[in-house]
Amino acid sequence: DQNVQLSVGASKPLQAKIRIRIPSWAAKQMAVYVNGKKTMTGNPGTYVNLSREWKNGDVISFDLPMNFKATRYEGSEKNYNDGQHYVLEYGPVMMAALNVSNPQKEIRIRANADKLVKSMKSMPGKPLCFSVEGNKDLQYRPYFELQDELFSCYPLISEK
Repeated sequence: DQNVQLSVGASKPLQAKIRIRIPSWAAKQMAVYVNGKKTMTGNPGTYVNLSREWKNGDVISFDLPMNFKATRYEGSEKNYNDGQHYVLEYGPVMMAALNVSNPQKEIRIRANADKLVKSMKSMPGKPLCFSVEGNKDLQYRPYFELQDELFSCYPLISEK
């Protein structure tokens, strides 16, 4: 989930620093709230330092700004090193493509990578699962959730 809440548990008030890391994959600046009030904003790849007297029940909250990113395959697999195979990541999560109507069929996506990223739609009631606008056969799910399904983390993505 993108929404994070941390609750402080302290038997007595305590002066301390708490550092919140804004991950380098964050899509934009991230605001950090203490007890519902915006306290600081930080850039991706940095830390926000919260220095104060903390009391039992104080709440630190923030929304991780996640977005899709397409990365072209560059590796040792010759069949994939053609400039047309891409992985999609959603924040830190590597996504896998599945052909839901014909699982045995090779996954080929007729689009450019930027267009594909913009066409991703979240699936209600299925966290981190996405459909592709205009393609009822294709879904993206987190790689770590897959068991026995046939999938591709680097499907062919080309306008041809």
